[in-house]
Amino acid sequence: MRWLARLAAGAAVALAVGVLADSPREHGGAALTSTSPADGATLARAPTEVELSFTRPVDRGRSHFVVDGSGAASARSAGALRQTAPDRLSQPIAVTAAGEVTVAYHVTFTDGAELAGALRFTAPVGRAAGSAAGSPEPAPGHQHDVDPVSAGLLVVDGIAALAVVVLLLRRPRRPAPVGS
Repeated sequence: MRWLARLAAGAAVALAVGVLADSPREHGGAALTSTSPADGATLARAPTEVELSFTRPVDRGRSHFVVDGSGAASARSAGALRQTAPDRLSQPIAVTAAGEVTVAYHVTFTDGAELAGALRFTAPVGRAAGSAAGSPEPAPGHQHDVDPVSAGLLVVDGIAALAVVVLLLRRPRRPAPVGS
């Protein structure tokens, strides 16, 4: 049974080394350079889009924005995320009730680096360009694909837990003490 424990430990170490070697770099020097509207701004008119610029080219297909209002505010995405330049993304939005709007973003760059953050501004009621009042479009969800590294770690954890259970069940039992 020791071979099973050693096998599980070896697999965990090999997986950890593989994760460290192949994982995308967090930030990697990537940064947000500008936003429109500005973070913290109080606007006279509701914007119809939010545009973010970065220090390096972005991978639009692996990036996403989530638009939400807080308190009495109501806001949503009003279309697909667009790449307006190699280092710039634009998200159409609709503000349907005045208040603070939060735009959370998760951006993956073409070199694999990632950056996440949030932009907040206060806006009056507005309408997204090209959409009629009262005809809301569904907002895209915050969705990620299955992470193979996490799935692999869950498998290794399951094997290790099974090995521990087997070892505990097969442990020799001590005989009951003989009466004095």
